[in-house]
Amino acid sequence: MAGTPHGEGRAGPATYRRARPTPRRTPTASATRTETDPMRLRHTLAATLGALALVVTLPTSATAATGDFSYKFVGLDGSPQSATIHDPQSPGCVTLPEVADPGASEPAFAPHNDTDVWVMVFTEPDCTGDSWTLRPHGNPASERLKLRSMYLTDRH
Repeated sequence: MAGTPHGEGRAGPATYRRARPTPRRTPTASATRTETDPMRLRHTLAATLGALALVVTLPTSATAATGDFSYKFVGLDGSPQSATIHDPQSPGCVTLPEVADPGASEPAFAPHNDTDVWVMVFTEPDCTGDSWTLRPHGNPASERLKLRSMYLTDRH
């Protein structure tokens, strides 16, 4: 039929409806990102590393290993002596006071770790030099094993 936009329908003058313009939508940020967006990945990685750095730098309270760590040493008068550290702080390095100065004393020897943590003994002060690891509640070590310091782990 005449009068309609396509030539069919009701009789009468042609009426055209003007289509409302569709608002132009800009893509949202999530629609434009792909799963491997390098910028998003970089921000996520930076946030994760920042959180890890905060956790690592938080102060922790010192704990003590349970048990005794003993060793032998030669006293200033040349006689053999022994010392025992009860419930030492862990984790951390302990320089043995009787043998701390390599120029003034022989190293300690025959350590015995009767604590509940692993202990590394060192030939030099401040946990330096050669090291040897002693298991928790182990047997006394040989008199040939020399030490001036020890590091108590927090590993049980």
